[in-house]
Amino acid sequence: MLTHRWTPSIERHLARFRSEAGEALPVYHVHSLSADDEALPEGCVPDIVVRPSDAASLLPRRVSYAERRGVWLGSADRFVLPAMMGALDQYDYVWFVEYDVDYAGHWADFFRSAGQSRGDYLATNIRRRSKDPGWAFWDSLHIPDSARGAKQIASFHPIARFSRSLLKAYVRAVEREGWDGHTEALYPSIAVHAGLKVVDLGGRGPFVPRGWEERHYRATMDPTELSTGFGYRPPVSYEYFHEAPENFPDRDWLQHPVKEYDGWDWTCEIPSRRPLLRREKVRREIRRVLRQIAGLPRA
Repeated sequence: MLTHRWTPSIERHLARFRSEAGEALPVYHVHSLSADDEALPEGCVPDIVVRPSDAASLLPRRVSYAERRGVWLGSADRFVLPAMMGALDQYDYVWFVEYDVDYAGHWADFFRSAGQSRGDYLATNIRRRSKDPGWAFWDSLHIPDSARGAKQIASFHPIARFSRSLLKAYVRAVEREGWDGHTEALYPSIAVHAGLKVVDLGGRGPFVPRGWEERHYRATMDPTELSTGFGYRPPVSYEYFHEAPENFPDRDWLQHPVKEYDGWDWTCEIPSRRPLLRREKVRREIRRVLRQIAGLPRA
């Protein structure tokens, strides 16, 4: 699990993740620092620490690209790829899980289910450009002349799995072949161009294996827009599943994002506790009505 901030709530979330996911696969805590000389937060004892210089050493061209743009387009490169290509290089497959992803069930059940796939890139909301032409980051995607005609595919990867073959192909593509852009498009587009298998963890569309339709999460039409499913915003809860299971009526699904209430208004509204609680109730009611319309049993 990847963290870049540390609170008692995140610590408890990680402890549950270690306990449950550890029944199915080895678990490592990776903490990313924003500066090489930054100290670890008090009480944070990760298995792996990633510093900016680690990314600069592994991906100098990507770091230069980020500096030119003034922003990392997709932070997975900076935060976790050095660990995947370094301390974790003995594994054929590596999961990437951000700290604000939760699962309304037992984590081992999810990993045993999803681990049945031999896909090289497992992520959520995988779609072709033709199906989502309005995505804000298509313009960032640069495909070199040597790969002209490559299929343009986007994804959403707060949780994702990478094969060793994809990790090697990705580093080669961005460092030597001239690929640039947002990681949410680079990972699946490079994978498909390299002849590797891209798998949606359970939304809808051609990348979802038969029988996995909405199996592990509820898909949204556009994960970058406000949604009540697995998307970018607003938070599905301000408490983790183990803290407030009543906020997660849809069991055995991945949820994102879970954000602690820290005074920041994640939904661009007035940051007061009472409106946040009202929105929690509204989201639950929306889910209840949608399940009723779809003829699904009550959770």
